[in-house]
Amino acid sequence: MKKRIIPSLLALLMLFGTGLIPFSGRVRAALVYPELIITEIGADQYGETANPKNTNTRFNGSSAARDVYEFIEIYNNSDKTVNIYDYMLAYQGTGSDDAEFFESSIQEYTPFHPGKDWTDAPYGATSKYWTGNRSCPENPSYEGGAIAPGEVFVVWMYSENSHILNCTAEEFRTFWSIPSSVKVFLLDADGADAEMNFSIKNSKTGTYAIMVQSERFPKRRSSDSAFYPESDNKHHNYYKKTYDELPEVISWAVIDYKTEPLAGFAAANGGENSNTNFTLKYMPEAEGASEGNGYRKTSFASGKRAHLSEISPYSGATVGTLDAAQAAAFANTRTSHVSGVKSHEIYTDPENNDKKPDLMITRISPDQFYLADGNTNSGYKAGQDPYEFIEVVNNSGKELNIFDYMFGYQGSNAAAVSTYFERLIQEYTAFYPGEDWTDAPYTYHDKYWTGGAKRPSNPDYEGGRLAAGEVAVVWFYSSDSHSVHAQLADFRSFWKIPESTKVFLIDADSSRDKNFNIKNSDTGTYVILKPSTRYPQRRSDDATLDTENAKRFWSLDLTYADMPEVVSWAVVDFGCYEPLYSYSNKNTTTSQQNNYTLRYAPGDAGDPQFINGFKTTSFVSPKRCHLSSVCSKYAEASVGVLDDAQKAALAKQQP
Repeated sequence: MKKRIIPSLLALLMLFGTGLIPFSGRVRAALVYPELIITEIGADQYGETANPKNTNTRFNGSSAARDVYEFIEIYNNSDKTVNIYDYMLAYQGTGSDDAEFFESSIQEYTPFHPGKDWTDAPYGATSKYWTGNRSCPENPSYEGGAIAPGEVFVVWMYSENSHILNCTAEEFRTFWSIPSSVKVFLLDADGADAEMNFSIKNSKTGTYAIMVQSERFPKRRSSDSAFYPESDNKHHNYYKKTYDELPEVISWAVIDYKTEPLAGFAAANGGENSNTNFTLKYMPEAEGASEGNGYRKTSFASGKRAHLSEISPYSGATVGTLDAAQAAAFANTRTSHVSGVKSHEIYTDPENNDKKPDLMITRISPDQFYLADGNTNSGYKAGQDPYEFIEVVNNSGKELNIFDYMFGYQGSNAAAVSTYFERLIQEYTAFYPGEDWTDAPYTYHDKYWTGGAKRPSNPDYEGGRLAAGEVAVVWFYSSDSHSVHAQLADFRSFWKIPESTKVFLIDADSSRDKNFNIKNSDTGTYVILKPSTRYPQRRSDDATLDTENAKRFWSLDLTYADMPEVVSWAVVDFGCYEPLYSYSNKNTTTSQQNNYTLRYAPGDAGDPQFINGFKTTSFVSPKRCHLSSVCSKYAEASVGVLDDAQKAALAKQQP
């Protein structure tokens, strides 16, 4: 049976974690056992009508060899509860005789994602397969990804063939006799319109690794077609190290059809065109990790490598359950070390709250103009806007995290009140913590950062916490910011932002499809969003996620007040409404040579109606933030600090 990218066999080594080989015999003190261990793999499946466990009527005949039920079984070898969504699965197809790349290069890797939006492919890429009344299976929620100490779970490598045959979770469980108590998770496999996915090989060599994300292996989806970890990651020439030396690699396993026991088994069963259902199990060696990996005598010993050396027929598969020998071996391997980094992604749809917004926009900077005063960046020249920002305040009365939100944009003017204005999310960008905060492909901005300069970073997820009433500044980091190598110290100095005020970076207009910056003409509407099914927390490199043309999530029949994803929004209109219309007319072209800001300034009565001021036929909503005060004096901007009038008004707007 043929595979598209990675054949499916698996025999020997490779696991995920950090050590696991000696169990019943001599244990080497230097070995550290991995928290997650690959214990069984389903490399080949064959659909037969006569098989009572094959309940998918499409998986037979001409489709019998499509391998729709490939899996990797994993065991939590730690004494702590871990979450599968904090890990990734990786692949390398180099042969075991390749001294440069074998067990050293990560060719492809795929993150786990919970809920409906689990596919690594561009959003909606697999919808073409689900046109009937069958629904694509879903992953459990993030909370459902918790794996207890000693628990076994199964990862279903859901491929294009799985989509074509509309395979369901019930059919998968029945085919492999998986107990209902065993958790099953979906991972986007080979063939479903994604660059970095893979399936299980049934010929040559396949190496499979459990990984955690890092700056050089960011948790990105395959739709980021510009990020190839093996060939394009020039600034991280990591494959000069072995998997044993890479901290991101938890453990790994190898399936090698060139060596025994798989070589003989494959030859006896038709090789790549085998029509058998078999699995490969991990059985620890009694004498501990050998000096060689089983493929080359010159290789290295590692406790992170697991041998999958026992071939099990279909009748002997114990998918989701350790057999007695495995259970006895793992009784001696428990570890306290856990490497998983908690994911910050949001996966549950929010509920609408058209009362008082949790997070409000209090100030915006549409324009900057070079001044010697406050400018610490020698590369900043007139005509550039490297320091655009949106100031926000936590209005919720409780702690929240900025990385749980996104910023959206709409450029239609107020005359389009019945079509697009305050109704459609044209573009949106998610916040991401750490070094990999850009919405663009990972290496996209490298062209700006030559000569040793290092781009600024966001805090980690924990650093995104905002206390009740706390003010923060979101720096819209654009191509202008990149071109002048703008740093956080430059930004703070230019706007005189107190050190106590947190500053966060978001990817602004940088030749990406869904990014945007702050407009200084016409109309710009800026929206704070919570992720949802129709607005998933995806990066802009997902070319199929066009929010304006996503017909199945058409939102024009809803105003922002009716949309649960919309937390709050603000409108900046230079065209014909006050106060910007008069300000722009008065200053003509010089308005673009002032460092001015727009402030939230409620009316005398606290502006309880929140009329938008643009159309008398429009609607009332407390989600709408009025930016009705122009601060034209650079010295009085007070970015990152609310004035007394704002504080008093916000006190009336607590949810």
